[in-house]
Amino acid sequence: MVQKINNTPLSKVSSASVGLVALAGKARLRGQQLSPISRVPCAFWRVIGTYYRQSGKNSSWVGMYAADSKDPIILEDDTGTIPVLPEEADFEFPSNLSFEGYISERGLIIKEPANMDPRVLKFIESLDKDSKEAFLMHKEEKMLVNEYIIQENDPLFVLGSALPADGIPGLETQGILVVRKGTSDSTMYISDSSERTFMKTIAGHMYLQIIGGLALSGICLYLILSMGGN
Repeated sequence: MVQKINNTPLSKVSSASVGLVALAGKARLRGQQLSPISRVPCAFWRVIGTYYRQSGKNSSWVGMYAADSKDPIILEDDTGTIPVLPEEADFEFPSNLSFEGYISERGLIIKEPANMDPRVLKFIESLDKDSKEAFLMHKEEKMLVNEYIIQENDPLFVLGSALPADGIPGLETQGILVVRKGTSDSTMYISDSSERTFMKTIAGHMYLQIIGGLALSGICLYLILSMGGN
């Protein structure tokens, strides 16, 4: 990923052309979209729900629900604006709000009340039948619900394919380009940070992978030499 960013010069919106592009700017609102839990105006939202599963000595957070907004995100720099389609994108930004607790009372003799934030309970009630069932199946287990938001003026870095907006509802303007996941190049990353910060994040991940690989190679070499000595 670092290599791909290095090989893709940062473009201005006004000079973006068809193909893989890297753009940096600020997020702008499009319409009156609200985040589903905190109910604040946003350019993009994502909700991830997990529950705490414990089996013997093993425990982990297990995913049970995920949803995000589908409306285009508007990226603006000092030369103009361009829609960014978030579908199938990989995201790099922290959770804005995190809610932990139980959505239902529990206990056979001593009842413990539900302690999940009322905003989460209201959100669950608004869901369709199948999505609501995903939560209710684990109503007596500890849950962690995270809401991720890109708001107005948040820094935005995008790496994806600039393509004509032909056939996309609401973006019928002749000649307009959008940034989305392409077919010949499936790269699509969105980060609520500057290009420099994003590069540091990716580089950090790569550094850890390299260190881990060297450590594993060292262990393997040691075992080979030990076997040879015997």
